[in-house]
Amino acid sequence: MKQEKIVNKESEHRKIAYTEEFRNLIREYPGIIRRIREILRSQELVNSEVGDVFEFDERFNGKVTRIKLEVKKNLKDGSTTFYYLKLDVDGGSFFIKSEFWPSRGKGYDEFVNTQDVKRRLKNLSWVGTVEHTFGYQEDGGQTFFISEWVDFPLLRDYMVELRLKIEHLQLVHDRQAPDKSMDMWEQEAEELRKLRKQEEELEDKMRTLQEVLPEFHDLSSWNMFYDEENQKIYLFDLFKTDQSLFAGWKPPKDSTNF
Repeated sequence: MKQEKIVNKESEHRKIAYTEEFRNLIREYPGIIRRIREILRSQELVNSEVGDVFEFDERFNGKVTRIKLEVKKNLKDGSTTFYYLKLDVDGGSFFIKSEFWPSRGKGYDEFVNTQDVKRRLKNLSWVGTVEHTFGYQEDGGQTFFISEWVDFPLLRDYMVELRLKIEHLQLVHDRQAPDKSMDMWEQEAEELRKLRKQEEELEDKMRTLQEVLPEFHDLSSWNMFYDEENQKIYLFDLFKTDQSLFAGWKPPKDSTNF
C-alpha cells in the first residue's frame, strides 16, 4: 500500500492534520479553511435550511451546501449540534462534518483513527475507509472533519432493500400460479439462493469488522457505505469507545450490532 503523506500540527489548545493532497488545495486557494470556519461559526448557518448554499468570494469557484443537521442530547454535556455540509471546489467535492461537543466532537481524532483503521484493514480487499483529508479540533469543543465526497448508499439502507427483495421474491416463489413453469420456479429458487448468500456474506463481513476493530463504537451498517459494483464496504465516523464505560459489562449472547 502506498504510504500516505500526512501533515500533523499540535499546539497547546488545538490539533490539526491533513493530507498533502489537501494541503496543495489549501495552497492553491489560500483562505479556504478560514472561509469554512467563518461559515461554521456564522449565524447564517444556524438560521439556514437543508439545501442552502454559502458561496466563496471571486478568487475561486467554490461553495458550501448544507445537507443535514442533527441536534443530540448528551446527559453529561448538554445538547450538541452536528452540521453536515458539502464542499465543492476546483471540480472536486468533499464532505464536512462540524460538531460542538467537548467530550466527543473531535475531528483531529477522527482523522487519526481513520488513518489507523486504513492501515489495519489493508489486507482485506473488500473493505476500506472514506478518504480522510482534514481534521481539526480545539479546546472547548469546536471541531470539524473533511473527507472526500462519497455517492454510495449506506450499507444499512442497502441491506434493508436486500431483505425486502428476498421477502418479495419468496412470496412470488411460493405462489402457486397455474402458468408457472418448472424453469421459472427454478430460476426464482436460484435468485433467492444468490440474494440470501449475499445477505449472509455481508453479515459475516460485519462480524469480521467488529472482531478486527473491537475498540470502535458505532461500528455498524449506518456508519458504512456500500459500493455494490465492486462489492466493497467503506467505513466512516470512526471513534474509539472509552472502555472504562463498559467495565464489567458483557454483550448479550449471540448479539451483533448491525
